Amino acid sequence: MTEDSSGKGEKGAPAVEKKSPPYNLIFAIVAALVAGGAYVLTMWLFQDLIKAPEDAAIVSGAVGGLFTLIGTVTGAYFGIKSTSDANDKARAERERKGG
Repeated sequence: MTEDSSGKGEKGAPAVEKKSPPYNLIFAIVAALVAGGAYVLTMWLFQDLIKAPEDAAIVSGAVGGLFTLIGTVTGAYFGIKSTSDANDKARAERERKGG
């Protein structure tokens, strides 16, 4: 299918926009699985150190830093990605209108 300068395909039909795989969803699922796996692995590795409820709180607090890191990186990724997508859409719209 060819596209002319008006953004229309052959015979005046709208040009079909190709969809990319849902990388955002895959990234979010992987981040959640990594965080959950890290928590389970940490609790399993330190199970001999956990004798009282306070000990579990200490270990959980230490893992909280990892969760903060994962959340920060994930949030930054989604922020940059959404800004980039918005810029791409604005640029495409500007080009479509001939500007």
